[in-house]
Amino acid sequence: MPTKILRYKRERKIDTKRAEFELHPAQQSFSRGVLPQGWEEITHPEGQPYFYHKEKRIITENWIWDADEIRVLDGFIKEIESFTRSRNLYQSDDTHLILECLLEDEKWWCGYYYACASTRSLFWLEKYDISRFLDEIHGEIDPMHIKLYLEYEYWCHWDLFPNVTNATSEMFDLVSNTIADARTDVLTSKQTTVNHSMEDLKEMADIVECASKRKNRASSWCLGRFMKLFVRDQVLNFHGQYGARLSRSQSIYRGSREYQRHTRTWFIKVLSPLLFSSANVHLAALEELWVDRLTLKARCVEFFAKLNTEWGEHIVHASILLNANVAFLAIPSNDASNNTSPIQPLRYPAQIASYVSVVTSFASMMIGLLLVRQHKQKVRATVTVGEFSTYLRERARPVRGFEQLACIYSLPYALLTWA
Repeated sequence: MPTKILRYKRERKIDTKRAEFELHPAQQSFSRGVLPQGWEEITHPEGQPYFYHKEKRIITENWIWDADEIRVLDGFIKEIESFTRSRNLYQSDDTHLILECLLEDEKWWCGYYYACASTRSLFWLEKYDISRFLDEIHGEIDPMHIKLYLEYEYWCHWDLFPNVTNATSEMFDLVSNTIADARTDVLTSKQTTVNHSMEDLKEMADIVECASKRKNRASSWCLGRFMKLFVRDQVLNFHGQYGARLSRSQSIYRGSREYQRHTRTWFIKVLSPLLFSSANVHLAALEELWVDRLTLKARCVEFFAKLNTEWGEHIVHASILLNANVAFLAIPSNDASNNTSPIQPLRYPAQIASYVSVVTSFASMMIGLLLVRQHKQKVRATVTVGEFSTYLRERARPVRGFEQLACIYSLPYALLTWA
């Protein structure tokens, strides 16, 4: 699968020795040498080089400048060609074969898939169980849902290797229409399942429009990069399927406790009154962010921005209250030790209350500062929905759900109220 290609996990290290290079007189050519016949090197816009055999329509990221790697790759290519010839299977003009050869335990093995542009799908030459790639969707899977998933993988393939398939006008129209539909949904629905803000969608539309005017191979990377985001969300939301998710607060799964809202436990029932019920508010908001273990970037950014603002206000109010208490305690008449009466109380009730207020307001400030520091990065424009998803998944408990997190988020407000 394209999503399992090791491009971003492959470790290719460069020596740290001092760089040395001597130019020849009037040198204008800087080629590494001559590639094996039929192969050409292409550089991805991100910088990753890969290799394309135009005649055989084969793509690989293996470093074929290395004699050992090209020898191994040629061996696997011959095996695949022999297999297809023996079964009268032919590769159409709009289909590419992608190969990835890896050395594990001193043994070479080769992974492959075919990507077809006309069907926007992938296929293999034998039975292939893709169940292990479907961890994020559940239930009885419809063939059309698998078709949609393979389209998602196709766009991931386009994202990885954008310069080998000609982008047609129909392709640009498809992406433009998809972005237009997403903008319409975001603009008109408060419960949209689109995982992008209106600003992001406008930027996408501008990039696609600019690329469509040039219509050259080098400018078509944006098609795969954008479409894989939209189609992935369609897969997760069961687009076109029975029980399709139409709003972000809609749960489509049943029977599994993992995907249902948790019944309130004694933990939250006991602590909530002590926290002035603020934990219930945060718990409900967190559960809205994590419907069916899915989340939306725009909602998360909005939620954490609101939290940071709220905590900031609590810090200011707590500091004012702390100063007031310190000033109050500095008044001599409020100190029982200054009383000249023969019977002196250890502390006046007002003095005791002020000390309690000092402690709770100081605790509210400290906890608020810690929470703001930890969550400040979550409102950055560069934060991804995957980071939000990981954050929520790591803090969701099997029985209590987000109860503990909700109580922690409530502490600055509750302590300030006690103060």
